Amino acid sequence: MKNIFLLILFILNNICFAQKIILSNPNNNTLLLDFENPIDFLTNDIDCREIRFEAQNADLHVIDNCKLSVRPKIKDIVTINVFFKDKLIAKNVYLVT
Repeated sequence: MKNIFLLILFILNNICFAQKIILSNPNNNTLLLDFENPIDFLTNDIDCREIRFEAQNADLHVIDNCKLSVRPKIKDIVTINVFFKDKLIAKNVYLVT
């Protein structure tokens, strides 16, 4: 009985706290200053048009087909926050070179 309870607890934990979105950058989490840096975002459960992005130290533009264009303003760290229905679902930090 104890093993079943632990198994159920483990499964519920994975369901509740699973990552809902993945941000993929081909430059290994670095962005280039003064360039449009493409970032793909992948999700299983959420439509790409329903996701909202906010960034510190960068300009963001959402492109079709679940792509994001990021242009850093200064040579510093860029933090991208991802929201779905005004709830923070992901946060990624990128180094600007």
